[in-house]
Amino acid sequence: MNTYIKYLRSTLKHKWYLLLAGLRIGSIPLWRLIVHDLSKFSRVEFPQYACWYMGKGGNKDEWASASLTTSRFYLCQRLTYVR
Repeated sequence: MNTYIKYLRSTLKHKWYLLLAGLRIGSIPLWRLIVHDLSKFSRVEFPQYACWYMGKGGNKDEWASASLTTSRFYLCQRLTYVR
């Protein structure tokens, strides 16, 4: 199976179980459960995490770019949440 497909399958499975657990707890907003780890599907992060997941490492410059993108994503999320 392709590296990307394995990683996609694993990430979707993680999101599914997280959704079930969050709904069972009941005090977590549904939108928060849906957006959890959403950045993992971005064009910047997806290839890097897929390679890391399969133990192939990754390019340090691309990891830095993915980290910066993730930081911006979460900052935007927090600003939206505060409003």
